[in-house]
Amino acid sequence: MCVKAAETPTALSDMYQIYVTADENGQVGKTATLTLNMKNRNYISSWVCTLDLPEGVNYQSTTLLPNRYPDNYNASLLSTVNENGSVTIECSPGSLDDEEVPAIEGTDGAIAYVTVDIASSVAPGNYIVSVTNTTLVE
Repeated sequence: MCVKAAETPTALSDMYQIYVTADENGQVGKTATLTLNMKNRNYISSWVCTLDLPEGVNYQSTTLLPNRYPDNYNASLLSTVNENGSVTIECSPGSLDDEEVPAIEGTDGAIAYVTVDIASSVAPGNYIVSVTNTTLVE
């Protein structure tokens, strides 16, 4: 059997990801903006993920990028701060009355900005914000 390069399976981790990058360098006692990015090969109707924040970095808010979502998406956004300081962010279409569920187009790029507050007790340095418990629904 011969497999063409175009038919070679893509690793699941390469097809669907949510990852975070820092748009601005944070300073202690200030806020910083993190960019939540989605890499998705197909259309996605909803997503959820948990951001594991370093100690002293506290969640403030999430703002969706309107140009990433279709006009009829009417996003329903729920952010829950967990006991361990992590934050779970869920996004889904707000109205499902349409026959066709609105979806985010398959691309690689920003989907939301996450604002965090950096306590003055945090020592300057490099810290990791990890993304866990990711679910993307086609």
